[in-house]
Parts: sequence; structure tokens; C-alpha cells
Amino acid sequence: EHDCFHLQELLREECNTEKIWSLAKSDDSTYRVAIPALERIIEIDPDNIDAITYLGTCQYMIGEDERAREMLDLAKSKSAEIDVSVLLLEAFISDDRDRQIHLCRQVLEIDSTNETALENLKNWDEID
Repeated sequence: EHDCFHLQELLREECNTEKIWSLAKSDDSTYRVAIPALERIIEIDPDNIDAITYLGTCQYMIGEDERAREMLDLAKSKSAEIDVSVLLLEAFISDDRDRQIHLCRQVLEIDSTNETALENLKNWDEID
């Protein structure tokens, strides 16, 4: 708990979103670190779709499904065009396999080399 408070203090003082982003995405970052870091990025830059969708993914991974859906809705409201990270978050938290497949295929229409979409479709036996 003391470490968490210390992290919150450090994040409150930091305004460089690139530094905070590197903390959130570091290989040894836990959700306990990533989530407050991403929340701080969004506080500084409320239109940062990548931070919003990554936060949604983290929330989903710790079982905060409702919060993940809120992040998805927020990302959709801030994205003027179809965004790969928004499509992937929606696919990730969807309970409907057909919808997940459709969303991953949409991602590949935008970015034919997207590793996440390709891996998901391969895992679901939709591609070889």
C-alpha cells in the first residue's frame, strides 16, 4: 500500500506523458502500476485513444468488465474515425465470438499485418 501511495505521488508530479507511457508499457509493469499510469496520461491528455484503450484492456484483465466497457465507450466517443485500438478492445471484451471475428477482420482491413488480430483469428481457427 505504501508503494502504491508513492507511485501516485510520483505520477501526480510527472507531466511528460511519454515517460508515464514507458512506465505503463514496461515489461515488468503490473496492472497495479499500469492502471494509475494510464489514468494519469488520460488526466493530462484526455483524448489519448491509445491510453484509453490500453486502460480498458488492463481493467478487463483484472475483472473490471464494466470499467473496461466504459473505457471502450469513451474511446469510441473521442475517435472521429475507426481506430484499430478501439476495434481490438471491443473484440477483446466482447462475449460474442462472431463479433470478435468480425472486429478482428475489420482491423486487418485497416492494418493487414496487425499481429494481435492475426493471432486472435489464428487461435479461433479462422485463418491458417
